[in-house]
Amino acid sequence: MSNIQVQFRRGTTSQHSSFAGAVGEVTVDTDLDTLMVHTGGGAGTGVRLAKHSELGAGGGGTVTSVDSGTGLTGGPITTSGTLSIADNGVTFAKMQDINTAKVIGRTTAGSGDPEEVSILDEDTMTSNSATALATQQSIKAYVDSQLSGVQAKCSFESNGTLNSGGNVNVATVVRNNTGTYTVTFTSAVTNPIVQATIADDTTIHSTGNIRESKIVVSNVSTTGCIIKTGRGSYSEVDCPVHLIVF
Repeated sequence: MSNIQVQFRRGTTSQHSSFAGAVGEVTVDTDLDTLMVHTGGGAGTGVRLAKHSELGAGGGGTVTSVDSGTGLTGGPITTSGTLSIADNGVTFAKMQDINTAKVIGRTTAGSGDPEEVSILDEDTMTSNSATALATQQSIKAYVDSQLSGVQAKCSFESNGTLNSGGNVNVATVVRNNTGTYTVTFTSAVTNPIVQATIADDTTIHSTGNIRESKIVVSNVSTTGCIIKTGRGSYSEVDCPVHLIVF
């Protein structure tokens, strides 16, 4: 090694607290066996350099102070305290990468960590998933496909005469007897659902203060159905009926 020696000014920790070094001057703290770089701010100012053992390399380092920094609130902590995430402290860029067509949620039973939840774009809803979300477009497409199954929308009088409203898929309405009708479809309807309501015509389906409010749809098949109107215990009473077939 070279015979040239460089010796810095030195002193105890207490002496450093009252010493005002020049800007950039380096002195030795003989109590802490480390260096102090002075900033020129007056007595006791400067930055103490950490020793190798304090950095944790080789073990035994101790953190003596933690400040809040960007995105956190609270601190600085020197002995004990709390740090919290500040409002808007977590940005999308700081979160874990999310796969395409996923949102953050939880479908596993009970509380726990957030999970990726699938977003499905299925017009037919074929997967029938109990844990996935559906897109607006797929919901609309599915609903539209179901509504397209409406086959008939019409009404008929107590004599079986079809009224305006379309009778799109109703071939005939035959009056069997008072308040009972057989409806025949023009073409077969797969898994038909028939909805019938009594028309709002007080001159036909009211007797005094009694409103007719009973209706029964039965014998529903791909080709037609039976509709019965009445009151009380379904005693047969003639009245006009609105009909929709799905």
